[in-house]
Amino acid sequence: MRHFHTDFAPFDTLYIHMPFCSVRCDYCAFYTIAGASEKVKADYMVGLLEEIESIAKYTSDMRSIFLGGGTPSNFTENELTSLMNCLHKHLRIPKTCEFTLEANPQTITKEKLNILKSGGVNRYSLGVQTFHEHLRQKIGRIGKVDWVERSLAFFEENKLKNFNCDLIFAIPGQTMEEWQYDLERIISYAPKHISCYSLMIEEGTPLYKSGMQEGDPELSANMWLKAVELLEKQGYKHYEVSNFAKPGYECIHNRDIWYGHPFLGVGPAAHFFDGINRLANPADIQKWLQKAPYEIDEISKNARYKEIFMSGLRVKEGWDWGQFHKKFDPTFKERHLKVLNQLQADGLLKNTNESIFLTQEGMLMSNYVFREIL
Repeated sequence: MRHFHTDFAPFDTLYIHMPFCSVRCDYCAFYTIAGASEKVKADYMVGLLEEIESIAKYTSDMRSIFLGGGTPSNFTENELTSLMNCLHKHLRIPKTCEFTLEANPQTITKEKLNILKSGGVNRYSLGVQTFHEHLRQKIGRIGKVDWVERSLAFFEENKLKNFNCDLIFAIPGQTMEEWQYDLERIISYAPKHISCYSLMIEEGTPLYKSGMQEGDPELSANMWLKAVELLEKQGYKHYEVSNFAKPGYECIHNRDIWYGHPFLGVGPAAHFFDGINRLANPADIQKWLQKAPYEIDEISKNARYKEIFMSGLRVKEGWDWGQFHKKFDPTFKERHLKVLNQLQADGLLKNTNESIFLTQEGMLMSNYVFREIL
């Protein structure tokens, strides 16, 4: 039997994990299923609709819904129609709800777009990664550059203005000139949101097994600084370590989660936070279909508050001390003042009576900052 704390109900934020891909990218560390049979996908959809119905009683008017993967746009028109119908039958989804779908260039079509728009999807996230074929091949990214270009043109033709593009930098062998080209190219398509991630070679991925090493740290830092420079010049607000948005287009779903907002998750391997514990569905579709218990990350309150504090520091504006103390831990600043003062003396954060936030150097060295706070 599955149980989670409902003290923070009703929940207004939902993540839906749709783990199916045509081919698994070599850098991907998420739970995904490549080349699944139609029966497995059909069984998944039945289980997903049942799970959505089961959690509906704990929800209120939705503030954000995020369809992630995997490749949600990989599903058929009928499957997407069933999902949209189920969500609207069991959840209250006002027009103000930020409703995001992750898409890959190979799988988005006009017909699917119409279904999604009718279902309330109003934000898209496209995995571009890079416009250089040899770099795409190096990280095992499926699809050719022309597919990416067609998808971006498709968004433009269909007047889809609210979309995000993911880019990856610090790919071994990537030059600063290639990275600047990727940035300038993506800017030319005028997405409202751009995410720039340094390539992480995580254990268990094909890149890790191949023996590939992460790129030069100094070049990686300079690439991050180049992204900040170019994107801010073009009117993008650098609002989180890896994320940039035009004013008013910050990702509500992710921002809420960084700040410790409780949220629900459905689908195999979906994570969620009930306000006390972090939980996850089994990262195994058969166990999930059998309704196996959640995996629970149960830690002390102080450890959880510290985790949330560090997550919120990723956002450029950081924390309002009054709000953090009222919502989470009223003695946090006092207990950590020594290390916070040292980090401020090192130029990595700014700590005032009212607020705390990372400097640009602190954002660049955020992993070090978080280790010191731990």
